[in-house]
Formats: sequence, structure tokens, C-alpha cells
Amino acid sequence: MSTYAAEFQKYGIELFVAHDSIEPDAVWVDEIVQSLRTAHCGIVFLHDGFNASGWCDQEVGWLLGRGIPVPVLKFGATAPYGPLGFKQAINVAGRYHEPVVEETLNVLRNSPAIAPNLIESLVVGLERSPNFHTTDLIWMQLQAYRELTTEQTERVLQAAAGNSQVRNASCPGDAMGRTYPVILQEFVESQASYSVPVAEARPWVTAQPPF
Repeated sequence: MSTYAAEFQKYGIELFVAHDSIEPDAVWVDEIVQSLRTAHCGIVFLHDGFNASGWCDQEVGWLLGRGIPVPVLKFGATAPYGPLGFKQAINVAGRYHEPVVEETLNVLRNSPAIAPNLIESLVVGLERSPNFHTTDLIWMQLQAYRELTTEQTERVLQAAAGNSQVRNASCPGDAMGRTYPVILQEFVESQASYSVPVAEARPWVTAQPPF
């Protein structure tokens, strides 16, 4: 799961993985309960033997009871069961982790309730993008949204200007091969929160009187 946590982190998404996320000497039950109470969504890593755990079923039931999105990644032969059985799982066996994470994010994009949190994560990911490829991955997810706040649109433009891995990259899906600063400017202008800047009025200054 640590590999998947690192992949999600590219998008600015923090995945709580108990054995990696809990600080030494912390009361681990309290940490897990707090995470279950506050997580914006859950992801089930469904391995064979999952239902033998004394914890996994209860954690999944908690998340489902909160009504938050809970996509299922199916690693073995065990199919989703119980209340989880109503969900279509994402088959993972034999697949590379990057396309699995992309497919999971495509599922989460269909959950309007978490759109504000997902947008914020993607903006953070764009600000931190360490390479052109990551910028491309983030843009593939971000481009569908039109709900960015004014503050988020400003940060997108700052990332386009200040992060060289955004500023110097060309958008692979653009027919003209334009760079991301151009693409992201158009993206910002398409947002519901966008308003055309008002030109500042300046006094007429001249060496000679106008009349």
C-alpha cells in the first residue's frame, strides 16, 4: 500500500496507511478512529484473506456508514461482499499502479460531495509537481472541473509561472502543442469564479495642456 500512497501523493492526496502514518508511541487505535471520522473518502485494498481480519470489515462499514466514496481495488480472487458487494471493483492484479490510481481518481471525480477536496489536492499537486509527467497526470484530472475558487485559480497561475515543471512543459493533449501557462490561463478563465480584471483608471498626464 505504501507504493499506492506515494502514487496518490503525486496528486496532492494524502493516504492514511496505518503502519506508515501513525507516529511512534501514538495510541494507534485513537489514530485509526480519528482517520475514519475525518477522511474525505476511503479506498479498500481487497486482498484474499481480507475478510479474515478483525478490523477491515469494521473499518469499511464505518466508512460506508458515513456515506463517503469508498472505491474498491481488487487484488485477488475475493470479490466485494456484504454492503461492499454492491460496488463494482477495480481489478488490480497484474497491473501497474499508475493506471490503477488514474482509474480510481476517475471514479472519485463522479462524487460531487468530495469535489472541493479533490480540487484542492490537485492544485497542491500542481504546485509541487516534480516533473513534466506528473504535471500531465494532474492536468488530466483537473481539466474537467469548473468549480475552482478565486484563490485556487490564483495558485494555479502561480504554479504555471513559478514551477518550472509546469511552466516549461507542453500539454500533450493540445493539438498546437501549447505550454501549460497558456493552457492554464484559458482554464482559469473558464471557471465560474473568474471575472475579467477591471483596467485601472489613470489620470491624463501630458507636458502640454490638452486644449
